[in-house]
Amino acid sequence: MENRICRLILKLWNQTTPNTNPFSSAMALCKHIPLLINRDYIQELVGEYKRRIGKLIFDSYQALVEAVKIWNHKEKRQEVCSYIKETAGQYPNHRGMKKKLMDLMPETPFEGEPMAVTREPNDMEKSLL
Repeated sequence: MENRICRLILKLWNQTTPNTNPFSSAMALCKHIPLLINRDYIQELVGEYKRRIGKLIFDSYQALVEAVKIWNHKEKRQEVCSYIKETAGQYPNHRGMKKKLMDLMPETPFEGEPMAVTREPNDMEKSLL
């Protein structure tokens, strides 16, 4: 059953193009997680793997925040903060998740110009292409 969740997550992850920047990939993952865990046929698994799914949610948002920090892009920083504010409360079955996600928001303003960040596909992604 755990493999079923992993396959669904990999399927959603692979829907993003492999040559996108890390910010786009992390944002796509954050947007797809609620679509995955709110499916009726998977609710038994969601309950069984609640702790792992909570870690996946937190790590996905953390990757999003880290990607925007590395990119040093002011507009995307504002977009991430707005996105976190809007979506942090959509995980009521995970106690304390809203506070954890709100704490991730980058508070200090960025300085300097945005950096170019690109991502090359890894070996697994290359084999899927």
